[in-house]
Amino acid sequence: MIALLKEDKPAVFVDPVTGVEVQFSNLETTAIKGLKVAKVEANQAEKEELKGREATIFDIEGVDASGKDVDTQHPSLVKIPVDKDKEVEQVLFFPEGQAPQSLAFEREGDTVIFTAPHFTHYAIVYKAAKTEGPDQPIQPEEPAKPDQPVQPEEPTKPDQPAIPDQPAIPDQPIQPENPTKPEQPDGNQLTPEQVNPTKPTDPLNQKEKRIRPSGSTSSTSFESLFNTI
Repeated sequence: MIALLKEDKPAVFVDPVTGVEVQFSNLETTAIKGLKVAKVEANQAEKEELKGREATIFDIEGVDASGKDVDTQHPSLVKIPVDKDKEVEQVLFFPEGQAPQSLAFEREGDTVIFTAPHFTHYAIVYKAAKTEGPDQPIQPEEPAKPDQPVQPEEPTKPDQPAIPDQPAIPDQPIQPENPTKPEQPDGNQLTPEQVNPTKPTDPLNQKEKRIRPSGSTSSTSFESLFNTI
C-alpha cells in the first residue's frame, strides 16, 4: 500500500485540467502554495526507456506564493486519473541527470496512486492492447479424394485355336511286285509235257499187264512192245 502522508494538514492541490492531485508535505521549508501540471512529449532519453510503449507523461511541480517552482525535499502523494479501458503496466520517474526509476503504484478505479520522491517528469505506461486479429478462417477440410476407379481386369484372351494335327501322310501305296515273268522256254529245254508225256491208254498194254505175271516180263518183251507202239 502507498503510505499516506502522516501529517495533520498536508498541502493538497488538484489541477483542474488534468485532474492530477498532489498532497505535499507540510514539512517543506518553502511553503507550497500551488500546483502546476502539464502533459508533455517524451524527450529522447524517455523515448529510449519507453521503447515504443504507450505512455502519458506529466510534468508536475509545486509552486510557492510567487508561482515559482519549489524544489521539494519530502515525498508527496500523487493521484493521476488514467484511461479506464487500459491497463497500467508501469509508473516511471525520470529524475534529471539520473536513470529512470520504476515506482510502486496502486490503482483505485480510474486513478493511479503513488508516492513521488521528487517532482519532475512522471510517465504512466500502459500495457499494449491485445490486438485481436480477425478470426482465422477455418481451413476447409481436404475434400475426400474419390475412390480410384477399379481397373478393369484384363479381358480374357481367347484360347488360341488348336493347331490341327498335320494330316497323316497316307502310306505310300505298296508297289506291286513285278509279276514273275514266266521263264522263256529255252529252245533246247523240254516242256513238262515233253518231259512227262501223257501216254494214251494202250489197251494192248493194259491187256498185257493183266496177263503178265508179276516179275516175269523180260526186258526184251517190254522193249519190243514199246517199239511196236
